This record gives sequence, C-alpha cells and structure tokens, in this order.
Amino acid sequence: MKKILFIVGITYSLSAIPGNLFKGDDKYKYCAKLKDGKISIMHEEKEITASVALLNGTKILVDGTVLKPDGTKIKLKDGQCADQEGVIDPPETIKEKNKH
Repeated sequence: MKKILFIVGITYSLSAIPGNLFKGDDKYKYCAKLKDGKISIMHEEKEITASVALLNGTKILVDGTVLKPDGTKIKLKDGQCADQEGVIDPPETIKEKNKH
C-alpha cells in the first residue's frame, strides 16, 4: 500500500512540472510585435505564417486576433502575449517589458 501511495504521489508531483516549466518565458508564448506598421505574431522567436489552434480551442490568427472557444475576440497589442493555454498577459505587463 505504501508503494502505491508513493507512486501516486510521485506521478502527481511530476504531472505539474510541464505546465510550470515555461511560465514567464516569452519564447514559448505567442507575442504581438509591431513590424512595418502591422502586428505580427512571434512564437519561439519566429513569425507565425498561419493561424494556430491551441489545445483548449483558442485560435491565434496571424494578425494578432485571439479567438476564444466561447466566441470572444481579443486583439493583441504590441508587446502583449498569449501563453499555450490562451491566457493573455494583462496590459500592464507590456509597460514592464518595454522598460527593459
């Protein structure tokens, strides 16, 4: 019984690692960048050329529009990012990034 509880505990602990591994690292997010007067979306330091569908049903379009599964449309501003779950950085984080 102790072995089973130990294995379950280890498995549960390890399952939380991937979700937190890239938190705060914009390289793994979809970030809006003003380029030639237009918003482009960058991911892993490359510009995306096609819309991206995330696992939760959120879609990120090349023009910076984020379409949530509930139908909500959000336009990313220069410097704003969305993570792998479609969670969008609050606007105040843009100012913090631009200070550096």
